[in-house]
Amino acid sequence: MQRKIRDIYATIQHSPARTAWEKGVRACADDLFSDYIKKALGILDIEVRIGKITEADLLRGAPNWNRYSRGGMALVSNMDICRRFCTKAVFKKRMGGLVQPPTGGDWLDLQAKALAEAAQLVVRAVNLRRDET
Repeated sequence: MQRKIRDIYATIQHSPARTAWEKGVRACADDLFSDYIKKALGILDIEVRIGKITEADLLRGAPNWNRYSRGGMALVSNMDICRRFCTKAVFKKRMGGLVQPPTGGDWLDLQAKALAEAAQLVVRAVNLRRDET
């Protein structure tokens, strides 16, 4: 069953997010879905119904989330990425993104991991059947 864009946005916005990481993933999911609707489909009306989507639809031509992240299709500055996924205390400890994340890799790698999680959130929200709500 096709769902209205408005309902999909609501599903994404109401997904549980207690930690800074989860809130950042939810923000990525919102960005991914918005970019898909506006840029890939060219839809501005949130009352329109759309069909199922896949992770490949959200990647919009990028081969994977690391390339998507590094290709400038999401946040590009370390400071913005750090701010999105860290608490204020960690943001300060990481000097606003000047110090690399403790997880290994760089901020773009961390964002790529979040984008992969966000994509799954979007795919579930869009492909959700009415009897599952």
